[in-house]
Amino acid sequence: MPHHSFRAADYLQWDNSLESSMSPDDLMESISEDILRDGNLDLSLQRAFRWGNQSMDGAGLNDLIERLRQQRQDLLDQFDFGSSLDEIRERLDDILRRETETIHDRKNRLADQDDLEASDIERLSEYLNRREEALERLPSSTAPRIEHLKDYEFVDAQAGKDFNDLVEQMQQQISDAMFNNLMGGIPQQGDGSAQEMQEFLQDLNEAFEQERLGQQPDMDKLNNKWANQLGGRAENMNEIRERLRRRMEAAQNLMSMLTREQRAQMQSMVQQSLQDSGLMDQFMKLQSHIGPLDRSNLQQSQGPGDQNIPLDIAMRVLDRASQMEQLEGQLRGVHRPRELHGLDQGLIEEVLNDQDQEWLDQWSGIEDQLIDA
Repeated sequence: MPHHSFRAADYLQWDNSLESSMSPDDLMESISEDILRDGNLDLSLQRAFRWGNQSMDGAGLNDLIERLRQQRQDLLDQFDFGSSLDEIRERLDDILRRETETIHDRKNRLADQDDLEASDIERLSEYLNRREEALERLPSSTAPRIEHLKDYEFVDAQAGKDFNDLVEQMQQQISDAMFNNLMGGIPQQGDGSAQEMQEFLQDLNEAFEQERLGQQPDMDKLNNKWANQLGGRAENMNEIRERLRRRMEAAQNLMSMLTREQRAQMQSMVQQSLQDSGLMDQFMKLQSHIGPLDRSNLQQSQGPGDQNIPLDIAMRVLDRASQMEQLEGQLRGVHRPRELHGLDQGLIEEVLNDQDQEWLDQWSGIEDQLIDA
């Protein structure tokens, strides 16, 4: 499956940014009638901030929140997050179909093998029957099927080769998605990926364990070695913990976008990948240090979208959708302009464009400007 390029700019541009040009005088003029009617400057200011004001030809915070919600939903509705797993199932079905046809063909041709002894024909017939029975006993779900077939001796040599290729590609796709996600989206492909991931997890777990014991982790060592993978230098372990939690939540969100069978398949493949790479123990330790993950409300409007998407890109899309959801939640908790100071500035810079950031910045200081005026 070809990888699609993912750029934040493809998804995070507003069609209509909020009007950012505003002064205290303009604001007072725009809400003057409202003040005269109610006699309450504070209430009039909050209404203009929340709902906008036609005389200023500008929208309010609620418009920003609604557009953010709609854009997040549009982003999610584009993709079929289980498409790569469906492709694995379809390829496996084709391999099994060819193997079954080859077995039937060989059995039918045995009767015409005049150059073989009866005992040889009987042995070949028993062998083919055992192969056929093994296929009939396969589980119906994709992941258990794959596990059973790893010990299966294929009659059709090409089908066997295609199965081995499928398993290798499947494990590589899972590994790339998991490693790249945990390591901040930096590609970790090739033979060195598992080794580097092992070192990354080990260093993190050692630092978290030092923190747990009341010792001071060596932040300079972590930052100098892993700043790129951590998404920039971190001041403390709590900052690292939150960054990693968000990445793990992207994987959890991916699970919520899958069908029950796809989830089982994904869980089995992830577990197998961790075991094969020798990362299971370190990964479980990291999960214990990170703690429980928050449940997200991300969901698609009407089932899977039309656009196929690789697993590693799917996690990045869901991470971005989660950021949008978090910012939306923070904005919904804002009731007056000065409360904008309490928002996560890093989240604002990551999600909103420059004009909307400027709009929030102007409103955050408007109350102090009115007092000074």
